[in-house]
Parts: sequence; C-alpha cells; structure tokens
Amino acid sequence: MMTVEEYIHALSQIEFVHGANRDLPSWSSAKPSDRVAILDGLALLLVFAASGDVAATTYWQSGNDFTLLWCKNHVVENWNELQYVEDLFVKARSGVPTEELLKVVIAMCKGKIHHRIRKLAKAIEASTDRWSFDPNKSSHQMLSTVLQSWQQENQTTNEVLDNFALSVRNITKSSSDKQFWQIMMLSWHVTAVDNLQLANILDWKIVRYLNKIADYARILDRFPDLLKKLGNTKITIQQVRT
Repeated sequence: MMTVEEYIHALSQIEFVHGANRDLPSWSSAKPSDRVAILDGLALLLVFAASGDVAATTYWQSGNDFTLLWCKNHVVENWNELQYVEDLFVKARSGVPTEELLKVVIAMCKGKIHHRIRKLAKAIEASTDRWSFDPNKSSHQMLSTVLQSWQQENQTTNEVLDNFALSVRNITKSSSDKQFWQIMMLSWHVTAVDNLQLANILDWKIVRYLNKIADYARILDRFPDLLKKLGNTKITIQQVRT
C-alpha cells in the first residue's frame, strides 16, 4: 500500500514532470490564474543541469494550508538548492519583481539556461535568412515598438537583433549573470509579439528557442498571481523523497 506522499509523487510525475526536452506550449495561452500551468512551470525552475536533471511538482491544499510538493530524480540535500526553492516563494510573495526574481533563477539554473541559449545560437546560425524585417508591416512595427527600450541612439531594429545574435553566439557557462539576464529579458520582450506574426519575421526554430528561454520570465511573472489567490494561506514547501 502506497503512502500519501508516494501517491502524490506518482501523480506529479505524470502531471507536472519536467524533463530535458519538454516545451511549455501552455504558456502562450495560460491565464494568470491557471494553477496547473504555473505549477508545471515551477518544475522547470527546479531543473539546474543541462541534461540528466528531471523535476516534478504538485500541491496539496486543505483549509488554510497549501503545501507545494516537489521532487527530482535524485534526493536534493545541497543546502543552497533547498534554500533557493524557499527563497523563490518568499521573494515572490513579498512582491519582488520578475526582473529581480530572474536573477535568483539564473544563479541556480545557469547550466540549463546556457544549454537553451546554445540551442538558440545554433538555430540562428542555421538560418539562411535570420530576420526579414519590414518597417511597413504592422507585425514588424509591433516588434520594433517592443525593442525600443533596447535601442541605443540611431540604432535600427535590425541592428538590435544583430547585437542580440552576437551576444547569444558568444555566451559561455562562465559569462556573467548580467549577460544571461539581458539575453533572457530580451527574449521575453520579443516573444510578447504574437508567435504566428513573429514567425513571419524570424525563422520558426529561432522563435521556438526564444520562447524556451523566455519561459523562465513568463513563469516568474505569473507566479505571484498564484500566491495572491492563496491570500493569507499558510504555505509549506516540502521535498518528496522516494
């Protein structure tokens, strides 16, 4: 007979498991209150290594208690990793903005993030026509508006994208957290444009990996909505050991 924890763990492996090659298509249409999508996304934030690292999450709610249950394909005993999970909840609940939460995630998940950025770099290098930007098209104008905050004086949208491609190509595991943060934030901003329209400007593989990198910021941006909905409910975070 399975214990309650073992049963919940088995369910979490089916519903919210996040493996090495999993996309999060639900994020393009998920509502801020979509608890399933948020928990699915949280599993990604627990994947630290580039490969061989799997995480799963689920939750247990009763009365005024909310317990987030999480597990990995190995027992986590590293204090920094355990504290990271706690810190994310504490900071998100206290209103720390997405941009700052992303810095916390980068410090812990750099291996996995670097792996995704390298996939984007390969997609850019393989594209014969990286981007076909036409300032006269409405969807292209939308992208140009999104990128205005990234433009330096007299810099064109194509030049912003070219500089971004250079940053992606030059990133290494030892690059600064700031370099990772800039790539991830720009990916988030770019993918704010409707993906179908974006695919008319960028190669579809580039769009795919931009989204995979932007998932981190999107998850963190929706995370506080779950916590707000819980109100003053007591939150407990627990690792399931199997």
